[in-house]
Amino acid sequence: MAENGISGPAASLINGMDPADAVATGLVSYSGPDFTVAVEGFTCGFGNGAGPLLDTFAVQFMDAGAVRCYIGSASLRTVDGLGVGSTEAEVRTVLGAPTEARPENFGPGQELLYRRAGGGYNFTIQGGSVAFWSVGSWDDLHLVEGCL
Repeated sequence: MAENGISGPAASLINGMDPADAVATGLVSYSGPDFTVAVEGFTCGFGNGAGPLLDTFAVQFMDAGAVRCYIGSASLRTVDGLGVGSTEAEVRTVLGAPTEARPENFGPGQELLYRRAGGGYNFTIQGGSVAFWSVGSWDDLHLVEGCL
């Protein structure tokens, strides 16, 4: 998507950016794919925030292109000002009804998915507020563990 939905320094990380370009921003560290899924025929790897974004997010690369960013820090927000710590009510007030809502795969919460031009958001709600969120391509937001 042309605008990835993240405000601040991470806004330069866009879907499709290859790992070398992402590392060149100084905002991502990446050492190569974590594994190849032979049956599906794709590679999958995760880079981590670096520099001023150290410990704030991870970026998922599939077949050498960035497809999703995972954000677990309150310092990174959506362009609408939402992020870790926002209440479920705030998310729904700002973005409206989710395109899709489902139970969280590996936790006690729920996921609120919002389709946006070229992609979307996935907010994981635990205890009434956003525990973490991700932004990326609509199809990749539905993958369990990001790659499978």
